[in-house]
Amino acid sequence: MSQSINQHLMEAAPWMEDLGALIHQIGEVERHLAYLKWISQIEELSDNIQQHLMTNNVSEATNTMVSMAELAIKLQDSSCTHLLKFICSTVQFWHKILKDKLTSDFEEVLNQLHWPFVSPHQSPTPVSSSSSSVGANEIYSNLQTLFTQLLKLQVSDELISKPKQMPDKFSLPSSPPIILPMQIMLAPLQKRFRYHFTGNRQTNLLSK
Repeated sequence: MSQSINQHLMEAAPWMEDLGALIHQIGEVERHLAYLKWISQIEELSDNIQQHLMTNNVSEATNTMVSMAELAIKLQDSSCTHLLKFICSTVQFWHKILKDKLTSDFEEVLNQLHWPFVSPHQSPTPVSSSSSSVGANEIYSNLQTLFTQLLKLQVSDELISKPKQMPDKFSLPSSPPIILPMQIMLAPLQKRFRYHFTGNRQTNLLSK
């Protein structure tokens, strides 16, 4: 009985080798198909962002950017270095375009509201313009919309940005990054702070 089994195994050995090679080939094909599937998803998301921007649908473009960033996060542990490089460069490309546009629009709305508020008597009153009669409610609505859209870019911003490291001598615990809309709102205040406290001139005028 054992001799018959051994003989059968010896006869089946070449078949097993062929079967193993075939299984290996199938595995390779499946990996290639999975790779192409990831590429297709990235390109589809990229095309969607482009189409949304061409129709000035920034909201949907931002939502698609979030989906692409989440996809990039899923691939962070992948050993496919070229795939990682491709999706990271694609995220960085569209993130910059969206961030620049939203930042410009957000700063324009902040200017209409006289931001930053540096006086206790200053109120967020929209600036009246002779070329456009935009109501206060619309300005506040735009502010909220742009703030929300910038907030959605936080995922991709943290993905492509290197965290700032404090010198070791300070021994400070790590802190979460400042959200994008707040970074934009803080920029003019930081500029004023540097002007007043890092220069040699005495600048104690409240209006500045």
